[in-house]
Amino acid sequence: MSIKVRDFIVRNVTPYAGDEKFLAGSTPRTKAVWAKLQPFAEERKKGVLAVDAKHPSTLLAHQA
Repeated sequence: MSIKVRDFIVRNVTPYAGDEKFLAGSTPRTKAVWAKLQPFAEERKKGVLAVDAKHPSTLLAHQA
């Protein structure tokens, strides 16, 4: 990091020692996306559950 960048950060950063009360809650759009991701919860916990090695996923892997 250059001295100018470091100097700027040191002069302009103010530590925050409070809690998370300043954060806004989730928006309806965020909640909708999260709901779509819930079927993948088990995969997030355990890792990839299945891999299809016979049918590679590429732009040209599907039929015309």
